Amino acid sequence: MQRPAEQKATDKAVITVAGGGRGDDEMMTLPAVLTFFGGDRPIHYSTLYRGIAAGRYPKPVRVGPNTSRWLRSECLAARQALIDARDSDVA
Repeated sequence: MQRPAEQKATDKAVITVAGGGRGDDEMMTLPAVLTFFGGDRPIHYSTLYRGIAAGRYPKPVRVGPNTSRWLRSECLAARQALIDARDSDVA
């Protein structure tokens, strides 16, 4: 089964730090993070950085002078916090 080009690009944007499979120790590039939080309509990078300043999204890890990555585990925790906040607003 052929996957969409967007999914292929996202797959290339994830770097595994240790281990053989996709785990929480992965470092994600900016395009991967934008897709992670936005789904089929990735959020804009400005939205991500405003969310970082507001504490809604995790801060990136600087791996070089012009290179940042996000830990998948921190992104998962931030997404879960957004879901939990939504659920607590409903109750």
